[in-house]
Amino acid sequence: QSILKTSIYSEIPWVNELLSRWKFIHSIDLRLERANVDMTPGMFLLCSVGAGGVAFFLAAILGQPTVMCFIFGLIAMFCPSIYLQFIIWKRLRKFLEQFPDGLDMIAQSLQAGLGLTQSMVFVAKEVPDPMGTEFSVFIEEVNLGLPLGDALNKFEERMNLPEVRLFNTALMVQREVGGSLAELLTKLSNIIR
Repeated sequence: QSILKTSIYSEIPWVNELLSRWKFIHSIDLRLERANVDMTPGMFLLCSVGAGGVAFFLAAILGQPTVMCFIFGLIAMFCPSIYLQFIIWKRLRKFLEQFPDGLDMIAQSLQAGLGLTQSMVFVAKEVPDPMGTEFSVFIEEVNLGLPLGDALNKFEERMNLPEVRLFNTALMVQREVGGSLAELLTKLSNIIR
């Protein structure tokens, strides 16, 4: 796991060091990863605080009382977070729509004689975002030496869905017990549908 890239919370080294100590920054980083937004948590915080500051000063310029300025500032400060949550919701929904078809593609590739990793590479290339992107990240982690179980856990962390948890459990049980993975994935895709 040490060969995988570490999270960068800010481009400025001392800010990165400071932010890495706070727990809630890790959750912001995970949310940005789930939304597939190319932004550091430090930049996201800066945008949130900036939006709050701009709203506060605009309300002050318009002659609002100080309490109202603070209220407008707080509302504006949480707007980027609400928008990020909306992006995550849309992306998870799209992933869930693509997931059964992706599982069918993996099952058909396995029946055609490919291994599990090659089947996932095929899905990563053929299926658009978000499923293609998430499988690409998963394959990259496995290729960099992360054990399959850990890569599956990170995949489940990014795509926080019960269906993904079911997929991970099915893969891990199949690795322990054996059996036809293609048949298992076909049944799983039918269950998810």
